[in-house]
Amino acid sequence: MKIRTFFFSFFALLIFSCGKDKRDLLFEMSLNPLEFTVLAGSNPIDTYYILFKDVSTHFEDEARAYGVDTTFVGAVLPGKAFIRSVFGEEYGSLFREIAVHICPKGDTDFKCGYEAFYWEFPSYNLGSDFDLVPNEPDLKALLMQERVNVQLWFRLAETPTESISSRLDLNFNVLKK
Repeated sequence: MKIRTFFFSFFALLIFSCGKDKRDLLFEMSLNPLEFTVLAGSNPIDTYYILFKDVSTHFEDEARAYGVDTTFVGAVLPGKAFIRSVFGEEYGSLFREIAVHICPKGDTDFKCGYEAFYWEFPSYNLGSDFDLVPNEPDLKALLMQERVNVQLWFRLAETPTESISSRLDLNFNVLKK
């Protein structure tokens, strides 16, 4: 009985503490897909860091396409992100931890900017594509700029036996004030 009460209390707290942003969605914006390769023989002890420099946000173009005046934008929050194997190879339980940071153009420091998405589920069979979990930072100041740096870093749970060409897709929710 104590266990049921604990789990009920835990899930109730979790549900009621997760406040969604109540502002209206103006549009969803996407960055161009970012390609990277997980190399065969990569060491699980290391942290791998991939920097995509000068990624175009297309913010002005997308706002114009949706008929949105940018002065009405209140926030830009992480929406959906996923990693996909380009040629359909299975990731299996390859990854231990993944994070995606959105950084100001020119900032190349490790873990720069804001963590927009993450994933951390060791020993989980991922298949050939999987979703990342969005964080809650407001990225308006960065993503309304013409260009940003995107940083992907990951740790492996096991050594890959083959190289896996991969694609990172990032989507953001543009909200009204």
